[in-house]
Amino acid sequence: MSLNAFRSSRRWMLLGAALSVALATLVGCAGSGKSAPSAPQPKNPRDVTAWSPSVTPTSGPITEQQQSQSRLEQVAQILRIHNLPEPASEAELPPLVRRVSLEDSGPLAAQCLTEHGFPSTSTGGIVVTEDLADEQNKAWAKVRSDCTAQYPVDAKYTQQWGADQWKVDYEYLVDYYVPCVESFGVSIDKDTIPEERAFIEAGLSGGDVWHPVFDWAKKPEYRALKDENTPEGAELAEACRQSPPSNKLWG
Repeated sequence: MSLNAFRSSRRWMLLGAALSVALATLVGCAGSGKSAPSAPQPKNPRDVTAWSPSVTPTSGPITEQQQSQSRLEQVAQILRIHNLPEPASEAELPPLVRRVSLEDSGPLAAQCLTEHGFPSTSTGGIVVTEDLADEQNKAWAKVRSDCTAQYPVDAKYTQQWGADQWKVDYEYLVDYYVPCVESFGVSIDKDTIPEERAFIEAGLSGGDVWHPVFDWAKKPEYRALKDENTPEGAELAEACRQSPPSNKLWG
């Protein structure tokens, strides 16, 4: 997994970490004290379907105008990075196939890129295109943006997080993510886990938000586990995603 990719994807993991542009950038920072798990841990520490948060956030109604604006912005973010012209309206985009969840966006982007001549893979939401020459970057970005236009992330998943989303995120990290990475042999210092209230307040204020990946992934003994291109790293990236499932965040 890429720490830089993760830092650009926490509030709404847009289209995989390879080209995500964040609504907010988070820096690893430990709070004081620690909180006991707020929900029962799943028996299989790598089975996210067995995990549930203690609250069920709901998404407010999303208008077609919001969907349109979100789709245009997702496309523009990719083009902007590569200094390519940005569309002024949806009329300039390829036809919409369907709006997708955060979990589906990476695999669909990789499939679309591959079909258009850029063999790519998606592991844990991170889209990787191998052997891309510098002179291909702009052509790749145009294809990537077209793929995003066809399969944009639904605007319900790109809304700003409220207290409920940050609470779900905290419970996910403490009750699922930490046990999940520990099942791969990663050691997490529990003393670095902040109290839930402090975590939520930091998230709402745009402050530094704790995440265990900022600690363990920089340690040399976990080099293979943090690399999604190794078998063990790919397995960890898929099982222990760095953010909760989108349906748990937004219902």
